[in-house]
Amino acid sequence: MGIVPNIRNPYISLLEPQEIITMKILSLLLLVITASCTDVESTERSWSFVQSVGGLKVGQPYTEQNIHYLPITVDVSGLQEITIKPTMLNSALMCSRTGHLVKGNEVYISIYTSSINDTANKNCSSIPLINIEEGNYTVYYNTESSEMHKLGTITISSNKAVKRDQ
Repeated sequence: MGIVPNIRNPYISLLEPQEIITMKILSLLLLVITASCTDVESTERSWSFVQSVGGLKVGQPYTEQNIHYLPITVDVSGLQEITIKPTMLNSALMCSRTGHLVKGNEVYISIYTSSINDTANKNCSSIPLINIEEGNYTVYYNTESSEMHKLGTITISSNKAVKRDQ
């Protein structure tokens, strides 16, 4: 018995049934791989989101190997009260990275989340402030889509970094 022609799609009519099954399996595999790659994309989070999961606070800056770090405390799962009681739970989200911008004597920070996975950076505990000058800085939470919210004031010095208030 020969190949049965398929009038709807002339390209498939040239394939044997086993080849069609193989193509379907490969297409499905490609779809699964593509879908899993999109899950690791980070999303910058607004201040209202941060507040809904319990808030965010900055710690005392410290210096390691001539780099100043600004520690932060945040839990995007909504299981901990950092500065405010959480109103939202997120069992499938993790803090994947932080963002920051130093502009004059102001430091603007933000957090990014992604689905829990093995490839995302799980360390959102400290922000490296590379090439920051000595001085006093006001730290704000800020994203392009939300208002600024003051988190505290810090002092960066050559010997140590000191947090002054919140």
